[in-house]
Amino acid sequence: MDTEKILVVDDDLFAREFLAEILAEDNYVVETVGSGKLALTKCREDKQIKIIVLDMNMPEMNGLELIKELNSADFKIPVIILTGSEDISMAVEAISNGASDYLLKGENVQETILHSVRKIVEKEKMKAENLSLMEDLRQNNSKLADLNQKLKEEQDQLEAKVEQRTAALLAAKNIAEKANQAKTEFMSSMSHELRTPMNAVLGFAQILEYEDLTEDQHDSVNEILVAGKHLLELINKVLDLSKIESGHLDVNKHPVSLTAIIKECMLLIRPMAKKYQIKTTDEITPYEDIELHTDKFLLKQVVINLLSNAIKYNKKDGSVTLSFEKLVGRIRIKITDTGRGLTEEQCAKIFQPFERLDAKNSTIEGSGVGLSICKQLVGAMGGLIAIESTPGVGSCFYLELSLTA
Repeated sequence: MDTEKILVVDDDLFAREFLAEILAEDNYVVETVGSGKLALTKCREDKQIKIIVLDMNMPEMNGLELIKELNSADFKIPVIILTGSEDISMAVEAISNGASDYLLKGENVQETILHSVRKIVEKEKMKAENLSLMEDLRQNNSKLADLNQKLKEEQDQLEAKVEQRTAALLAAKNIAEKANQAKTEFMSSMSHELRTPMNAVLGFAQILEYEDLTEDQHDSVNEILVAGKHLLELINKVLDLSKIESGHLDVNKHPVSLTAIIKECMLLIRPMAKKYQIKTTDEITPYEDIELHTDKFLLKQVVINLLSNAIKYNKKDGSVTLSFEKLVGRIRIKITDTGRGLTEEQCAKIFQPFERLDAKNSTIEGSGVGLSICKQLVGAMGGLIAIESTPGVGSCFYLELSLTA
């Protein structure tokens, strides 16, 4: 039981002692005074008083007057009126002025007074708990408001930073696009300017081949032709790359026969395979005709490039195998060679423009843009190209394209 302090106010000494004994037995701390004035003084001096048990009829200051004095002094102490009078109007007036309970003295006064006190104690405890909860809620709301304000400030700062960063990125993007456009235009212009005199050089060199020249002179002319053709090929590929990067590449997708394209490609690379002594195996054309929805010319260009690389960078007496694998709604075309293979680091760079892996240790001529062009052409057709390779074993380039719907 809570040890609440109770003040008993009664001008009857016997009644005060009787009530004090009853309440003390229930473990309450009890103070007693014999008049309303003393009670008022006691309340001013002792702030621990939680309940007042008050006799209604007392000289000098009755119970009702004491309640009014307590109210005017803003004491928030629950008051239990204890009286022998059964006057209902007096009870109503007492309750209307703030009394918590109105009890009649009688045989069951002990039980009645304890019940009323316990009820008030419980009520005050709940009120205190509610006040505590409300204070906690107020503090939490205050903290939440502070956090919301801080969050809003941080959000505003973040939005400002995002706007600044976005503006900076847009500015950088515009600069990069202008620079890329300038580069593309320069490459296209220079390639055209170079191709015209190069064709003239090759033309005169081809004429010289039929002249009566010494063996050394024929070798020199042949070197001019070989170097000139390589340079012209490089110029043409740079033109292709600039056309793709400038967005001027035309893609005409329609149903095409994969088998027919593969036959043409194999026929075209046969002389090269013979020259390098590479065995080629076609595992696609023996099967039923496969129809793709793609650009025939671009696909043919990609396959020939991949086959040429597989032959050029193969080992002596090596092999190149062209196969396929059907996927859901797509087909995977695979070109597998028995070359030296590539590391993971090399595979990551293989499709970058002008990237010739280990070119210093190779006698094979190349521009370093072929695979970059292949990647962009396959992307323009809505497909993908990738490589799987094992050093010392070989490589497998594969491209995936959509089947005809």
